[in-house]
Amino acid sequence: MEASNPQNMMEMDRVQFRNLDMISHLPPNVIDVILMCLPLRDAVRTSILSRSWRYKWATIPHLTFDKRSVPSSVDDYSDFDELELVNSKLVNAIDQVLLLHRGPVHEFKCQNYLESCPAIDRWILLLSGHGVKSFMLNLLPGEHYKVPSCLFLYKNLIQLKLSHCIFKPPSKFEGFHSLKTLHLQNVTIDNSFEDLISKFPFLVALTLREFDGLNRLKIQGPKLLFFDISGKLKYLCFENIPLVATARIQMTLPNDYKKSKDSNMIKVLGCLHRVKRLSLQGFLLQFLAVGYVPKRLPTTYNRLKSLTLTINFLNLDDLLVALCLCRSSPNLHDLWIMAHSMSATRTPDEKFWEVQEHLDGLFANLQIVTVTNVVGFGELDFVEFVLANALVLEKMNIMIKETMVREKAEIFQKLMGFRRASSQARIIFLGLNKSR
Repeated sequence: MEASNPQNMMEMDRVQFRNLDMISHLPPNVIDVILMCLPLRDAVRTSILSRSWRYKWATIPHLTFDKRSVPSSVDDYSDFDELELVNSKLVNAIDQVLLLHRGPVHEFKCQNYLESCPAIDRWILLLSGHGVKSFMLNLLPGEHYKVPSCLFLYKNLIQLKLSHCIFKPPSKFEGFHSLKTLHLQNVTIDNSFEDLISKFPFLVALTLREFDGLNRLKIQGPKLLFFDISGKLKYLCFENIPLVATARIQMTLPNDYKKSKDSNMIKVLGCLHRVKRLSLQGFLLQFLAVGYVPKRLPTTYNRLKSLTLTINFLNLDDLLVALCLCRSSPNLHDLWIMAHSMSATRTPDEKFWEVQEHLDGLFANLQIVTVTNVVGFGELDFVEFVLANALVLEKMNIMIKETMVREKAEIFQKLMGFRRASSQARIIFLGLNKSR
């Protein structure tokens, strides 16, 4: 009888509805996690579900703005007018979200679909009181955006990533004392940057790619574990970086790069005591050869397992630097080399590799070698030398330059005739290097 009472039936319906709508009764932090799994545009759309859902999205601590943050009708663009429309829509979307947002914003990302515009100043100012820990601003190529001084007041910042920006802190800037990751790509900086690094005492990862305005760099980082540097420099030096495990340097040399009697190899590589993965590309070996090239580095790279090099096999200096690195790395497991051929003032003589035969312990643990961009000259002498000395080698991977397709058979005939110190060594053809 009680079940037929209309009031009781309505109460039962409400209970059943609540049971069906379990997601609305989850703790707020759990709902935040669920909403963060959605594109921000879809998270905001949950406001129409019910009155209780109207502002649930407004407490999301991680905000990511990209092409998915604008109406789907302008998601695909192929010309300037459509790009302008996307920019306008994205600016409006970010304005609305930041004005309605409540509570802390731990992470702010705006990536790849926005050009430099004055509205960014407004957003950075609005976020200054929200405890931002991670800030990412990846802009489209074009006029560089000058980062405003209020960004340098973000005291809680742990991660900072910028692209196509002008990064020049105010003179009284005391540093980001919690910063662990700094990623700057296609940015304008100046020579005061090397002093700035010392103001990030807990920096763990540093990436500087394709920068301008900076021609010398000296890096000190007692907590640094990873760095990736790519650009044009006259001078490069590392000091007090005892913990670095992964390092990548790609350098383009200006015509007037600094030359001295001191060894650049020691200034740049002498303090990498714990490096495990090392990549030296571009014309860096030419820079490292300035001064003098030691037979071995003052610090043995006992932990180095993977080494990547760009080598001009017609340049004696490049070869001396490469051999110094191999001698200093007794536990090297994986060696990857990209060859390039350019004229050189110092070239190796015909007996260069014969002299190196007496290097005891060289390549003692080397198992995998990859040589790309092979044209059949100095690279084959190096491959022959490695095959004759690497006792535990398993794979010699070869990739021939696309322009040498007609000489491919002749090159492989030479390769297959080389003596191999390891009975397990196999020569593997990976294909052709495509021209860029």
